[in-house]
Amino acid sequence: MHETPQTAPSPRLSPVTGENRPRLAVLTTGGTIAGRTSEDSRPGSYEAGVLSASDLLDSVPGLGNLADLELRPVFSLDSSSLTPEHWLELLRETLAAVRDPHLTGIVITHGTDSLEETALFLAAALSELAGARHSPVVLVGSMRPANAISAEGPANLLAAATLATHPAASGVMVVLNDSIFDPWSVTKAHTSRVDAFTGGERGLLGHVAAGRAVLYREGGHAELAAVLAKARAHAGRPLPQAVPARLGRVPLLTLHVGFDPGLLGVLGADADGLVLAGFGGGNLGAEALEAASALAATIPVVRGTRVSAGEVVENGLIDDDAAHFLILGDLSAVKARALLSWVLASD
Repeated sequence: MHETPQTAPSPRLSPVTGENRPRLAVLTTGGTIAGRTSEDSRPGSYEAGVLSASDLLDSVPGLGNLADLELRPVFSLDSSSLTPEHWLELLRETLAAVRDPHLTGIVITHGTDSLEETALFLAAALSELAGARHSPVVLVGSMRPANAISAEGPANLLAAATLATHPAASGVMVVLNDSIFDPWSVTKAHTSRVDAFTGGERGLLGHVAAGRAVLYREGGHAELAAVLAKARAHAGRPLPQAVPARLGRVPLLTLHVGFDPGLLGVLGADADGLVLAGFGGGNLGAEALEAASALAATIPVVRGTRVSAGEVVENGLIDDDAAHFLILGDLSAVKARALLSWVLASD
């Protein structure tokens, strides 16, 4: 295995090569999977992203036998510290790898805190820049740092590489705890357990066991394309031709008892769009509805829900056409924010 500098990600192969062997790019971004605890650490604390890409992959027995590996460090951060600029940097590196005809697939190591958002963002961006069924991009992380008892990072990495070399795999997927998830529905549902992630009502895409990946169904390529087209039409934005200079500024507000509708005007004044996580099926309450509708006349406003499952029904209790709200079905509020920030990106 060779580790290429971050500034020069030219393809390199491991010493054991062969014309028919799969070739994977491994993009590293830090996170718990590359984290370590120290002897004087407080219980439950650790430092994320301290392992180098080489050290991380060297911890996985048999990984080099599965495929030729090219290491491409992108950055090394706790995923709760990611910014839109980091997303764009990761997108540029991932897009270059997807377009590389010598690569079978891409594995991205990532912290679990924001993994579900990054997965949806990459799925949306790559579907428009590289086509819906581009080569597989598999995001993987871990809930325990590398030197914790029963750290699951190495097993997760091997599962990710196994999926990325599957002949039927395509698009963006997530692998954790031997489960394969769709970026549309994957959600971190527990703060600490190794089975912290769920696919919600949509379930799993598949699983990894005994050294092979089993896919139950395709990912939601067509559905994502349809939602992106709907959001672009609503916002009046054309399809992108390249990675943009910046993402749209899209705050997310969660409704609650005592919510101050004045916040909508404050945040909306400097925003390109807004996502509202409403009560129940996206309900806003009379005062918030009036303020949000006024704001939707100037910028795109998604009416979403703070509930963990179920869709927001368009033109149900609320006349969304009259209020000019954008409805994205059962896409979670945080993922709706990621998608809208991509749609509203600019140079």
